[in-house]
Amino acid sequence: MRSASNKAFTLIELLVVISIIALLIAILLPALAAARESAIVATCLSNHQQIAVASTAAATDDKGKFIPALNELVQIALLPEETERFDDYGYSSNNWIDPGRDYIPEFEPDFSDQMVMGYQYFGGVKTWQTVRGTFDKGFSPVTLDQAKPGFALSACTVMKISGRWGFEERPVYKDMPSHGKETLPTGGNHSYANGSGQWVDFFEMTYNHTWTTGGTRIAYWFQPDMGEYEERAPQARY
Repeated sequence: MRSASNKAFTLIELLVVISIIALLIAILLPALAAARESAIVATCLSNHQQIAVASTAAATDDKGKFIPALNELVQIALLPEETERFDDYGYSSNNWIDPGRDYIPEFEPDFSDQMVMGYQYFGGVKTWQTVRGTFDKGFSPVTLDQAKPGFALSACTVMKISGRWGFEERPVYKDMPSHGKETLPTGGNHSYANGSGQWVDFFEMTYNHTWTTGGTRIAYWFQPDMGEYEERAPQARY
């Protein structure tokens, strides 16, 4: 005699399996998200350190002068010849992008053919200007002799555009902040004149300089050495 038994999952058993799978997904997803963000932050920090190396090398070969930001003023843009100099020193224009942002740097023929970057860059910025006035004491790296180790060379674009974090109407301002929770920034990476780099929490940053003082372009970053401006610097806030 031969007996056969047909075994199958009961409804309760299926529900238990599904519940276990759902629980594992709920546990693993935050960990995967955190790992992805850590990788983005690490890649971003590497980019900043490469910016510092390239700009310092260029300054060494050009009588100590750092490659300047657009008009020695606009910290998120470079002219074509300035991007070419970075290319010459090993930092490709294709890398001027924060991996935390959904934005590809591009040249804008209608605006002096400038390239709007995915980062802030402060080389050659001789004057800081904010809603609290103009400061021309040389707080950004203009020359190797003048720059102090704690002068910021680059920072993530932690910027409020027309009162909003990010400005979808114009691609170069979209998808900000690059590192944050939902629509609010948590911090950003920086590089400094001594070649170092670091992550800085948002609330340690200050509003130091912008190319327009009407309040529509508010940029935050962290610089440990700001001289007399430090007491007047507006603290970062949502």
